Amino acid sequence: FSVDGTLIGTETFAGPLAPGASANFTFTTNFADLSTPGNTYTIQACTALVGDEDIVNDCFSKMVQHIAANDVGVVAIVSPNSGSGLTATETVEVTVENFGALSQSNIPIEFTINGGAPVVETVPGPIAPGATVNYTFTVTADLSTIGTYNVCSRTQLVGDQFPSNDETCKNVANLSCIPT
Repeated sequence: FSVDGTLIGTETFAGPLAPGASANFTFTTNFADLSTPGNTYTIQACTALVGDEDIVNDCFSKMVQHIAANDVGVVAIVSPNSGSGLTATETVEVTVENFGALSQSNIPIEFTINGGAPVVETVPGPIAPGATVNYTFTVTADLSTIGTYNVCSRTQLVGDQFPSNDETCKNVANLSCIPT
């Protein structure tokens, strides 16, 4: 078998194997380092039967990703949205995803407007691995002045192994009129 094109081990299946049958095989050689969280590895196992008449089906590949234990992030800013007549009390709602392998609770989260002082709150959770949850901040945003605002939100989970996926931003415009 190989990992990312590097041969890891060659072993022999003792058989027998009847025509049309299949069997499971567990390699005893395991020197493959799959320990880097977030990496995706291509694992390939092949047969090499002398005289095989159909070599097209001799290999099987599988992509495997090492999932970090602790990894959450904001994947969308649900509101506010651009429009006319935005107010000084716009609701800020975001979607938080748990990319990690462990359930997460009490996640520090913040939002900023145009890079200003962050509004920090806590997503109570729990958020199961692979799940998303929408969170609505209790503090609202003042978008009452006509113009465009850069709204950003990020999680601040202690021990997050991939902080690069913690933040999402979007521009929200308070327009004086909307053409029809």
